[in-house]
Amino acid sequence: MKAKALPSQERLKYLLDYDPETGLFTWTDNLAPGRIKSGDVAGSTASDGYVRIVIDNTSYSASRLAWLWMTGTDPSDLEVDHIDRTRSNNTWDNLHLVNHSGNINNRKAWGNGISQYGSNGKWRVRYAKQNLGTFATKEEALEARKSHLASINK
Repeated sequence: MKAKALPSQERLKYLLDYDPETGLFTWTDNLAPGRIKSGDVAGSTASDGYVRIVIDNTSYSASRLAWLWMTGTDPSDLEVDHIDRTRSNNTWDNLHLVNHSGNINNRKAWGNGISQYGSNGKWRVRYAKQNLGTFATKEEALEARKSHLASINK
């Protein structure tokens, strides 16, 4: 199913600021006076775990808006996937474009994808029943998983 078209990047940046490190959108001061104030966090987490933001009476996924904000392109033919599989984590480093089967594979990854392994405190990365190795820190494990996903979705 093709996603609905996003607003223009110009319109998006007029209404919202995006912090790629936190993944949060905040409203700019370009809004009419009302309930929303400049600097307020935009959007809310829906029952499915995704953050949704309403712009001009239309609800959009924050991950797709982040992609538009950062790249200037509407990822309508692909899906914006959350690498760590946390639907509300819209930090820029956690997002990447995949086709539908790549997104399904990430959703159905064997185990949790990244998990603490044994009593030694190391982190194990698994993807689609494939062991990608163990790493000293969770950050290293996330980077290994991100690199693997990027290589299979080229």
